[in-house]
Amino acid sequence: VQVRKGFTRLDPASLTIPEQKWVFARARHIVGENGSAFTNMVHRQDGHLQIDSLMHSKSMTSTFPAMAKAHGVSFRTHVLHSTRGQDVSHAVLDPKTKERILDVV
Repeated sequence: VQVRKGFTRLDPASLTIPEQKWVFARARHIVGENGSAFTNMVHRQDGHLQIDSLMHSKSMTSTFPAMAKAHGVSFRTHVLHSTRGQDVSHAVLDPKTKERILDVV
């Protein structure tokens, strides 16, 4: 599903590992919730890759920025205000952050 400015919405969990590798190897800009799918950045073949990570304020980590630096990938973390209940977590992507991410393309 194409969303805006050439972005396509994908759920990495719905893809096989080879399909995830293929997407990361060819993408120029990936925006997503901070998570294990970002490890696929190691499959980048050539050219520039920009990753914009949407991270809940309640679950900060430096793992993927460190990986990105080691593999020459541009990585920006956007910390989203989040709340966590008993069984659910909720984060809000504010309009200014959304525009800042999309204007990079």
